[in-house]
Amino acid sequence: MSSPHDSVEKHGQGSLERFDPCFTAPVCYSLGLLCAGVGVGMIIYTSAFQTSNVVPSSVGAYVGFSILIFFGVIFLSFANYRVRFRLRSGRWGQYPSTKEAIIEAFTENEASLVPNVAGEGWSYLIARDRPMSPPLVALRGNWSGLVKRVGERGFRVRTGTLLGELTGIMEKHDLALYDRPQFDQMTIAGAVRTCGHGWNASAWLIDSVMACEAVEKGSGRIVKRHQGDKDFLSVLLGEQFVLLEVDIEGQPNRNLFIETKRFPSPDKVGVQDSSGCTITCCCKGKDDGDQLDLERWRKAPYKMIFVYKSSILTKTGTFSNDPKEANVGNCALRLRYLQRQAGLSGDWSIVDSIADAHTIVQNVWPTETVLSHLFRRDLNTEIYSTDKFDLKASLMPLTIFHRKRGGRTEIRVREVEGKIMFAIDGTMNVSRRTGTIRERTPSAYIEWFKILHSLGVTTGAIHRGKYIPPSLGPIEEVSMKDLFSSANFGLPDSTNDVFIENEYDA
Repeated sequence: MSSPHDSVEKHGQGSLERFDPCFTAPVCYSLGLLCAGVGVGMIIYTSAFQTSNVVPSSVGAYVGFSILIFFGVIFLSFANYRVRFRLRSGRWGQYPSTKEAIIEAFTENEASLVPNVAGEGWSYLIARDRPMSPPLVALRGNWSGLVKRVGERGFRVRTGTLLGELTGIMEKHDLALYDRPQFDQMTIAGAVRTCGHGWNASAWLIDSVMACEAVEKGSGRIVKRHQGDKDFLSVLLGEQFVLLEVDIEGQPNRNLFIETKRFPSPDKVGVQDSSGCTITCCCKGKDDGDQLDLERWRKAPYKMIFVYKSSILTKTGTFSNDPKEANVGNCALRLRYLQRQAGLSGDWSIVDSIADAHTIVQNVWPTETVLSHLFRRDLNTEIYSTDKFDLKASLMPLTIFHRKRGGRTEIRVREVEGKIMFAIDGTMNVSRRTGTIRERTPSAYIEWFKILHSLGVTTGAIHRGKYIPPSLGPIEEVSMKDLFSSANFGLPDSTNDVFIENEYDA
């Protein structure tokens, strides 16, 4: 039996080896070879039996077979991870696969600019933005995988490791991440740097990062810090540092009873009582006695709430002793995701493990990326705040807002030793002119920020992996480092046995 401290040094996986729940690369290779092969074969076959007289039907056949070959070439190109990265980020990346090469890439010299760093490049797609002039270094499959186990519940991983990849590794040891974003194909560095979160009400992913190793841009200096250091968040979240490895602590992988409930919006929109909470009184589910109970929602250890133009959706997870875990397939996950995005998700409940429960999207195919570039009109931004946001009073004005502007608001909460942090995520339709939204905050978001301000949000930090508006209207912007520093950062039940050895630098 292997020891929990066994070292696993594999990294730099090829596109056919790397974690990929929908096998993007193999399927694209197969479809590409099939389309191109059939197209070439049929052209050869048609030419061999073609008479000297070219008829219109033969011309049509050649055109059809040529189109088939064209799609074959497209599929084959999609199988290449560099092409898929280019589709998302708009730039070709450099792919160093050793620590020495990464340090060299980020060490300033007279011949080149210090590059920007990216993981999978999803943030560029979501924010409808593109990196500017410096080169782009991608730390993806070229810098991924488990380095070693540390302690009983710790994992040291390279920062290009995918969330789905780490989840699978931890499940083998009956452990799970404390929290994580919903998308399997996000890198650990991308999730940590953007302070990505899931639905755990007491700890988010960043809280479980016990130590980190990073290279400082420009100097190439290696810096190692652990969670007890006063400048830990400065290194973990600082733009002047590139994360190389992190130590992440897991928790026992228990089962959850997961319940999603949909409530219609108020019967009389705009009419509130003196406390501004009419929606909690008249908003009922399928059963007449099934009312939206925010106090019950607040008590759940895992929770989130969505406000749409015509409904309110709650999702809660409570610990369960039921050993029968659901096996939810990718197609079912995608259907639920689309239903939730459209505000059409109904009531359902399942028992699933902590490790699997928050995976909503396993894989985004290249064709989806292309369609997003061409037709997507929605924009997504998220603000984190430790102010006393009035959740109960927010449901009515946000419902009215989304009836006018479309989209939805998604709210999660993190509470540690009495200190509460809200993550308020807003999606709505805006103009597709990227240059405009980079220079000026869309009016819909200014209105949304004003509503949040009226509900108690006076300061906040913006999620760096989504759209970053130039202005937050009346809300004062603060850094993520300052926000988490004031919010009891860390795990409530850490074993404190996960650490990268300190190296204090002058």
